[in-house]
Amino acid sequence: MRKIIITAAAVGLIGNAQAGLKGDSVMSPNGVVSSATIQQNMGAVQTPAISSSNANEVQWGTCPSGFTYQGSSAYPLQIRSITTYYMNGQPTGTSASGWTDLDSSCTKTEEQSIACPSGYTGNQLQRRTVATKDGRGYDYSAWNTYQNSCVYIPPVTCRFDLWRYMLREDVNQNSVRYSFFTNGSKNASYAGASPTWNGYRAGKLNRTDYFQDGGDSGNTIGYTNYYEICGPF
Repeated sequence: MRKIIITAAAVGLIGNAQAGLKGDSVMSPNGVVSSATIQQNMGAVQTPAISSSNANEVQWGTCPSGFTYQGSSAYPLQIRSITTYYMNGQPTGTSASGWTDLDSSCTKTEEQSIACPSGYTGNQLQRRTVATKDGRGYDYSAWNTYQNSCVYIPPVTCRFDLWRYMLREDVNQNSVRYSFFTNGSKNASYAGASPTWNGYRAGKLNRTDYFQDGGDSGNTIGYTNYYEICGPF
């Protein structure tokens, strides 16, 4: 009679193959029960944590002399986006977008003073803004008047006729009196310095008449000056 001997190791290999490494007892082909196998614990499989963040990178230019950008001599020229990648919190690499022009403008303020229109006195103060165009010239805003001191001056003419003139009387060469005549009638008299009256003032001397004063001082010579008067008639 022949005997078949199966080792425990061989039986274990067969049993493990059939049981799928579950550690159960298995039956060998000849009916011999093998011993229990030892389960292999591989542990939980961990997926790595992957993340990213974005930030902008800006290239700066320098404003021309006399110009500023929001109070600074530098202005933002181009911008791009930088993406940084992380694995388990540790940076692993970056990527960048293309550069985009920002078309920012540096500016300055110009001022000027211009004369008032004809018939006015004073002046006008104006401002405008000048902006750069990234090396392609300048943009100019319209002039804006921020102060206007123009005052209308009525036209002044001077005339001498029987109806409108000024008389200056010098009596004894030390007493001066002025009288204004309009339409042949005396309207006002003044003593002292040359006056104005109702907008009229002394103009060109027309003629002078001399006379003698036969008062107590003897033959003192006095004279009367006839002037044009000037004003907005």
